[in-house]
Amino acid sequence: MSEPISRRRLLEATAASGVAVSVAGCTGSLLGGDSACDAGEGLIVALFEGEYDEAAEYYPYEYSDEVDRDEIADMYEMLYSMGEPGELTAISCECSESIDEDELEEANEDDEFSGEIGDAKELRYEATIETDDEETTESLYAGAMEIDGDWYAFPADGSDFDHCD
Repeated sequence: MSEPISRRRLLEATAASGVAVSVAGCTGSLLGGDSACDAGEGLIVALFEGEYDEAAEYYPYEYSDEVDRDEIADMYEMLYSMGEPGELTAISCECSESIDEDELEEANEDDEFSGEIGDAKELRYEATIETDDEETTESLYAGAMEIDGDWYAFPADGSDFDHCD
């Protein structure tokens, strides 16, 4: 990622990736991501299933004064409910690379989140998607950040990545 992680950057990445997913097919804001790959996979699966409230749980909204869970869920629904993405039949995390220390330091200096971002990763998944009896393999992207020991994920556009492109 060539820019600091900020609310605007995360929302822009989410908006840009909405096209990619639609063409390609609890408590607290983390449903269960022991790793960056787990969090990203959970997010992607929820988006494919149209579970926008569940997808919003992967965003660190409780660390933000600017957006809440419902706003994230509404944004995901607006971006991902158009068209039929197909059925996600398989997904695997193929690349998980941390951003560099300077970018991480800049992200923390932005104070977009009340908790300190301990790590941030670029993620690339290979996904098998079935539509109308046709099966394709697509690359899907997510970003992930670790705050207070928990991993959170957000959709991303792979063209912004330095590592997992």
